[in-house]
Amino acid sequence: MSTERQRNAPRPIMKPFPKGALYGAGALIAFSFVLVGGSRLMGYKMDWVPEAVAVAERPISFARTADGGVTVADAKTGDVLGTWPHDTNAFVRTVMLGLMHDRSAVAPDDRATPFRLTRWHDGRVSVSDPVSGRSVELAAFGRSQVETFERLLD
Repeated sequence: MSTERQRNAPRPIMKPFPKGALYGAGALIAFSFVLVGGSRLMGYKMDWVPEAVAVAERPISFARTADGGVTVADAKTGDVLGTWPHDTNAFVRTVMLGLMHDRSAVAPDDRATPFRLTRWHDGRVSVSDPVSGRSVELAAFGRSQVETFERLLD
């Protein structure tokens, strides 16, 4: 009985989607492609990070300690710059492990090439790996994380 009612029930009238809105959306998408393509052809650089000059740079190496902590050393002199036990400053360990993981995908046997810790003229601080090409902009993680790495530069 309920199926008879469903069959005999009036169906809603479907109105077609307005063609003007479809044409407008298509034109907006096409304009976006033209704008991006034109910018690329004219040589416009689309990097979000502005050009900067390094004011301080230090080659560093990371090492795990026996208790799962991290030691950061100057790669040229071998001087230990800082040691963080396993239960402190997870950020330093996370940066280290991320950079080492990316490096192992590109050059699994390269443990000798140092990472670069850089302070830029505009105040940014970054850690980069010349082997994998990866760079971590530390400002994205908060001022206290930047200060942790800035201490390694001084």
